[in-house]
Amino acid sequence: MLAVLPALLLLLLLGSRSACGVFQKLYCSFSDSCECDFKPGIRDLEWDLYKNVFGQHLAQNLVAEEVSRFLLNKSPDRPLVLSFHGSSGTGKTLVSTMLGNHLYGSAMSSPFVHQFVPTLHFPSAERVPQYQVSLSEPRLQNRHQNRSGFLNTTLLVLKLCCSGWQEELKSWVKGNLTACARSVFIFDEMEKMPAGLIDVLEPFLGPSHVVFRTNYRKAIYVFISTAGQEAIHRLVLENRLAGRDRDEIKPSDLQDVVQQSVYSNKTSGLYLSSIVQQNLITRFVPFLPLTRTHVERCVRAQLCQRGSCNRDDVVEAVGGDMTYDPAEGHYFSTTGCKAVAAKISFFL
Repeated sequence: MLAVLPALLLLLLLGSRSACGVFQKLYCSFSDSCECDFKPGIRDLEWDLYKNVFGQHLAQNLVAEEVSRFLLNKSPDRPLVLSFHGSSGTGKTLVSTMLGNHLYGSAMSSPFVHQFVPTLHFPSAERVPQYQVSLSEPRLQNRHQNRSGFLNTTLLVLKLCCSGWQEELKSWVKGNLTACARSVFIFDEMEKMPAGLIDVLEPFLGPSHVVFRTNYRKAIYVFISTAGQEAIHRLVLENRLAGRDRDEIKPSDLQDVVQQSVYSNKTSGLYLSSIVQQNLITRFVPFLPLTRTHVERCVRAQLCQRGSCNRDDVVEAVGGDMTYDPAEGHYFSTTGCKAVAAKISFFL
């Protein structure tokens, strides 16, 4: 390191951009102070949540508050772990994408935002013991690195799926944390995650584990699941039948209900999870079922993106063509806003 400093300093004085990049990489490899391409825009995130997420006052407030609180803490004692729960089409994936956009400006295209899909990465439930071994033996420090020096996700996925090198997965997480302490990990479709598998990440989520050359406590983890949707749906329906406005539902009304439902659900990736037992999840974030009004707001927003804001006929047609339950009241869309884009194309 010391041997190359004179040359780097000379190049820096001459204004070489490439030298700046090389110097930054060298510095980051010896320091946990680097923030990668981290460009958090909390106010922009809050506005995006308010403007483009419909019917989710709890998720809007909880995500904005927890992310803001976490980022204001320059030395957090543990990572931020958010667990999103709710039925299909209610905005869970949308909010996770917004999070990536307003932390790195490019969401899933950023080398520091990583998405995991169980059916792709962990396809065989019966191989959980093998996966757990693989998630505890780090061996990727100098392997599968791309030109930017960051672990190549595509190569890893190919090796996991095609070569059976599942033992390198936890090492992949550790390697990305070493490359960037501010890494964001999104675990999608947690209801399809083999129960017990996610617990091997427990050392990364608590305050005691140390990852070489990085402050892993600055990372953000997001779990996305439909587990717990029945409990959420039941409470929202009871609230409506009692004549109360859905905006009166408070986080405390659902926090323990969702946590217990997810923990005791055998089809949940968090079933009997030590991560839940040890209270390592910062917040369980409930996403409420959407009414026809919310669906039509989704339709209107997507029409505006296509330059057809004034097509009230399409808004009405799509809203009326969706399926709602329960049968007695038809209050909530069974697919949320998920089918909106396809139906707009049909009616437009």
